[in-house]
Amino acid sequence: MWTCRIYQLCRIKTSILGALCLMTCAVFLLLALGDEFARYTRPRHGIMSSSPGVGLTALTFDTDNKLRSRHPLEQSNVTGGDFLALIRSHNTGKGKHGAPADTSSSFRWALPDLKRSSSEGREELNQRERKGNSRPGVKNGSLRAQRNTVSKESQQKVANATFLRQPKQTGSVAQVTEFRSSASFDELFSGIYWSDAVETLVPKGVGQYEADQWIKKCGHLNIKHLEPATEERCGRQKNGFATFGDGSKMCVRYRAPSNRFIQGEVLSYWLSRYMELDNVPPVAISALNSSQWQTHGEMMISHLNWSPDEYVGLSMWIEDIDNTHYKTSRVFMPEPILKALKTNVPVSRHNLQSFLQRSANTDATGEQGRVRPMSLSNKKMLDAVLALVQWGTMILFDYLTGNYDRVSSMLDGADKDKNPEILQEPIRNLRRSKYGGAKLWMVDNESGFLEAYDLMYGQLDNGRRYVKFHEQMLQTMCLFQKNVTSKLEELHNMAQPEEFLKNFAAGRDRLLLKIEESESFDSFNTKFTKRLNSVIQWIRYCHRLKVNSGDIIPS
Repeated sequence: MWTCRIYQLCRIKTSILGALCLMTCAVFLLLALGDEFARYTRPRHGIMSSSPGVGLTALTFDTDNKLRSRHPLEQSNVTGGDFLALIRSHNTGKGKHGAPADTSSSFRWALPDLKRSSSEGREELNQRERKGNSRPGVKNGSLRAQRNTVSKESQQKVANATFLRQPKQTGSVAQVTEFRSSASFDELFSGIYWSDAVETLVPKGVGQYEADQWIKKCGHLNIKHLEPATEERCGRQKNGFATFGDGSKMCVRYRAPSNRFIQGEVLSYWLSRYMELDNVPPVAISALNSSQWQTHGEMMISHLNWSPDEYVGLSMWIEDIDNTHYKTSRVFMPEPILKALKTNVPVSRHNLQSFLQRSANTDATGEQGRVRPMSLSNKKMLDAVLALVQWGTMILFDYLTGNYDRVSSMLDGADKDKNPEILQEPIRNLRRSKYGGAKLWMVDNESGFLEAYDLMYGQLDNGRRYVKFHEQMLQTMCLFQKNVTSKLEELHNMAQPEEFLKNFAAGRDRLLLKIEESESFDSFNTKFTKRLNSVIQWIRYCHRLKVNSGDIIPS
């Protein structure tokens, strides 16, 4: 009997110990799974896309999950597995009311699979992180450190909450990433507009917050150094090249007694801001008798023969332009626009396909090579598309300002000399960003509005010529950036667009009102609204031509 009781007691203890062991194992298993789950779902600020054996394309996200731009062709050398396919499977649609779908879940869950890629891919990633990035302008530091830096900068921008509004991004991140590498021709467009995905690839310029901060310090920072302008820096000998006390640089435009040039550049800049452009250098007016010029500037003002009672225009020095090597920053008129000038048939999606195919087939030497698929991962084709996007907007901007010192003066020269080859020379006051970048900068806009309107509407014969040149350029493009045309429609619907623009500029640069309005404002007051109406009518004309179906008829 005692033997039976002992046996039963042992069985009970064994069952209890077994249950405890099972519970302990379950607890450890749950803890491990929880840790993995937390690691997988931790928010990330980077995402990469690839197909096997192909370099991954780095995309960066702000803290609010919006796509931040890098150079469109910026790539790392990391290889991975079917990462892009994995992202596509998680996020392929739009959010509520057509808004972009929340992309956070797609790249949170996709990132662990990057770590499960081939051993070769993992080794390349480790080597890349150990060596750091070797892109121009980036020194030492791992990819992880760079991602952290981007995150902090993004958070600071969010805190300041004064972005230049970025182009809308419809669809998921996966769709934008896939678009760049394998977009069909039709996906470049949305009717007479460039698609949202194309617009996200245009490199960003000077955002609103950066511009506002620069303009703000133009009113109070002392001028540390001032020297005469050169051909490479700030143009006219009467201008100056100055440095603020904090080291930032600028061009100083002295145009007395013709201060309408300064007023025209300020009005042009604030029109660009209203149109949400970021490739026109910020401008601010400064009085030479103000305290900021007294410490170091007085002697140089005298040396340059400037009157101390005059006003000057301060224009931000764009470091992104290589001003020491003109050949690397010069810009030429795109072939489709040249053709449109000759044939009177505007550029549209219908007549772009053959040109873009040739761009895709052109090798680094400029020769036509083997037939390649049309893809925006092809640098030649991407550059061609981004150039057309920016040229289309520049044509609208220059038509409104009447700027004759960019394309119109070249049309004038070609017409007078009966030499159309002049149009194949580098465009004046249009510069490309460094390192073969795709950003186009519209510099030196002082002929805008006042001087240009005086020329067009104050000089009968010569003025008519320039009116005609602007009309010809306006009618070369039937492809537009949608957000730009929306802003112009908004301005067009105002009762007095010219008064709005003057008040818009004067409210942000108080010294604009200090300079006496010359008679040049008469033409601006009567003609700006008419020119704005011409732009709107042309955009609507492109709609009526049914560009989407290719029914372009020569005018």
